[in-house]
Amino acid sequence: MVVTAFAAGRPPTVATVENIGEAIGFFDGLARSGSPLTVFRGHADIGWEVAPSIFRDDLNVLDFESRVVRDLVALYPTEFESDRTMFDRLVRMQHFGLRTRLMDVSRNPLAALYFSVEDGDHNHEDGCVVIFNIHDDRVKYYDSDSISCISNLANLTTAEKKIIEDTPARTIRELNDLQPVDRLYQFIRAEKPEFRPRIRREDLFKPYFVYPKMNNKRIIAQNGAFIVFGLDRTKGPKTSGISLTCVKIPALAKQAIRQSLHRLGYDDSTLFPDIERSARQIMKNYS
Repeated sequence: MVVTAFAAGRPPTVATVENIGEAIGFFDGLARSGSPLTVFRGHADIGWEVAPSIFRDDLNVLDFESRVVRDLVALYPTEFESDRTMFDRLVRMQHFGLRTRLMDVSRNPLAALYFSVEDGDHNHEDGCVVIFNIHDDRVKYYDSDSISCISNLANLTTAEKKIIEDTPARTIRELNDLQPVDRLYQFIRAEKPEFRPRIRREDLFKPYFVYPKMNNKRIIAQNGAFIVFGLDRTKGPKTSGISLTCVKIPALAKQAIRQSLHRLGYDDSTLFPDIERSARQIMKNYS
């Protein structure tokens, strides 16, 4: 059994690993299985929802998404001068800690394992490594038209997104008559003047895996990538293309796995190559 299209609840557990040897053996088996593209995400608490940070309900960020992204660019415009697309800006915003519709994943299962056992407030909770099997039609690059469409949803107001979510329009022509869709085209054409108005409503609800530009030290260190989310998936058509399972990491096994990963070179200083996290790791080394 797998969970498709990020259904509610946590993914089914397919294995439990209690030491680094078991983890490497399991992930090595996945690599040799010849499955579709497989990527990973570590959760320190197995109960966490698999969703991007902007969809969390502890802060009402999603209702103000278009204002939040503008506020950050308005405050630090020079930080975003080199970004050509909205996806580029969302990646940078994510790096700075802003909640976005991007979800970090890694192509390195041991990097994901590190985050599932990371020392912190959830040491006494079982963790997990979420495994994403991604079909070819959901794999995109940073300059994809599909990614421009989904990323620029962040520029629409909540009311505009709701109109698209709730519209009875089903054909491309009917969808193009909507004011929010016309406004979405304006944002897309700002980065792609040649873009043609052929968006299908169902495509705006799909999550996609995205290969980003490898121009960020953290992305490089973590072998990172992203899954970008579209409109409210509870209101759109059911979609497939990404399936989820998870590997359970018992709370009692976390410390030993963490120590093994440190010996293999996985710690704050290597996965977060900045002076602040390196200083934190040095302090851990002597504590």
